[in-house]
Amino acid sequence: MRRQILWPLVAVLLLWMAGAAQTPQAIRSKAKAAYDAGRYPEAIELYRQYVALRPTDASGQLDLGSSCYFAKSYAEAVIALRAALKLDPSLTLAQRLLASALYANGQYAEAVDAYKVALKDYPQDVSGWTFLGNALDYLKRFDEAKTAYLKAIEIDPDNAPVHCELATAYFGQKMYPEARDNWKKCLELDPNASNATDTRLRLGNAYFGNDQFAEAADMYNSVAAERPTDKLVHKYLGDTYLKQGKFALAINSYNIAIKLDPDYTGAIYALGLAYIDNKQMALARAQYDRLKTLDPETAERFWTVYVKFGGK
Repeated sequence: MRRQILWPLVAVLLLWMAGAAQTPQAIRSKAKAAYDAGRYPEAIELYRQYVALRPTDASGQLDLGSSCYFAKSYAEAVIALRAALKLDPSLTLAQRLLASALYANGQYAEAVDAYKVALKDYPQDVSGWTFLGNALDYLKRFDEAKTAYLKAIEIDPDNAPVHCELATAYFGQKMYPEARDNWKKCLELDPNASNATDTRLRLGNAYFGNDQFAEAADMYNSVAAERPTDKLVHKYLGDTYLKQGKFALAINSYNIAIKLDPDYTGAIYALGLAYIDNKQMALARAQYDRLKTLDPETAERFWTVYVKFGGK
């Protein structure tokens, strides 16, 4: 008799425990555990369940948005974070994450506005100022980008990546001395950075833009030593030698670039110009013949120069 009474009680207890396990708070606890363990897809699914049960919980929307952001589901992150801010505009972390999600989703104009709001609460956020500058760079608002980068450098003067970003903004406005100085500063601060080779390439471009061709050649040669199969570096090196009147070196660099890519019309065109400058008109004409097949429009441009300098 006692056993017959106990079984219904056990069944009721099990049903109660199953129901309790699905309370909003229990779901949220599971979601947090998944988030803390880096299991973002699982966390997203659980937070979705939670906000469906508690749609007016701003912090729940924030947690969902954060999970989506780290899972690189940026569009859903934006939706959740906007919902969180609508429910509670004082959630400064949601505002900062929203700016980052908009940026990562390629919504640069909206990211600019979001970063500006976030930086009112976090004015010492070097990363925030830097990404604001990045977003402005994408929008080609270089003056504003420079202001953002300079603010970041004011907070952290020895931040090498920010100097690189500032250099890029200056270069976009053809302010080559300023670009040169900031890329040099970037390399001085972190000469062994993973992107140091790219920085030297860009520094070479700034030297070239500033008519410092010997210094540009030094930079390009250092990059070519590390990237011997990079056709673009050899093309840049050829351009630099050509500006210096070093025709043999220019021709050699262009030929290396073309050997790496026989259809590299930019290098073929430049090689033809080098032959013209070196008064090797037959070889220049041969480059025209190559261009006719590869790129008739570029061939016509080359022919105009070729004829102007006596070619037939």
